[in-house]
Amino acid sequence: MLIYTQEDIDRFYNKIILITEGIDKECWKSTLYKDSHNHVRYSIGKNNIEGHRFSFMINNPEINMKGLSVCHSCDNPWCVNPDHLWLGTHQDNMNDKINKNRQAKGSQIHLAKLNEEIIENMMEDILNGIVKRVGDTSKKYQISVETISQIINKRIWTHVTKNYDMVKIKNILIKGRLGCNNINSKFADQDIRDIRIRLKNGESQSSIAKSYDVHQTTIGAINTGKTYTIVI
Repeated sequence: MLIYTQEDIDRFYNKIILITEGIDKECWKSTLYKDSHNHVRYSIGKNNIEGHRFSFMINNPEINMKGLSVCHSCDNPWCVNPDHLWLGTHQDNMNDKINKNRQAKGSQIHLAKLNEEIIENMMEDILNGIVKRVGDTSKKYQISVETISQIINKRIWTHVTKNYDMVKIKNILIKGRLGCNNINSKFADQDIRDIRIRLKNGESQSSIAKSYDVHQTTIGAINTGKTYTIVI
């Protein structure tokens, strides 16, 4: 596991330029070195990591990224905006590229393992309590947890899931997951509750971040519901 400090996070953010207009609006570019694939590279000690992977890591500290790829929803390999990044398998990444390079949807794509009827059945099973956890869904439909994550987060099969309350479906599934009391987490569940209260009371993100010795973007992600959503 990569070991990094708050200084490493600050140094990374100091190299970022926010794009506020044009076709790449809302993307984050960096003045750091880019490799032959146009991916930003970031050095921490003797380690060299892709910039977008580091950005996802520091903004989602509770997620185990081992063996998974960090993919771009904006299709700009140099972008390090955490809002434009999602986690999946290498195959998920390849499928995403296929989906974006062709107008065909869902089962019209040759490599699709699922079809519209299966997705609909899956949604109905979740809503009706037949499957209550991601693991149960994965086992019943013989697909990866990462693929289910992409479905419930509206990144694939959206022409089917648009007919369902995906917030409700996501909430049903995440109840079966562990809270953030795990070895990779910077916060305990109660910390998250306390942070939400402090934010609600008007305290600044930078002030809260300082008290926990984290970057304020980490607090911002909690504030906007991008991380630790399973803590109630």
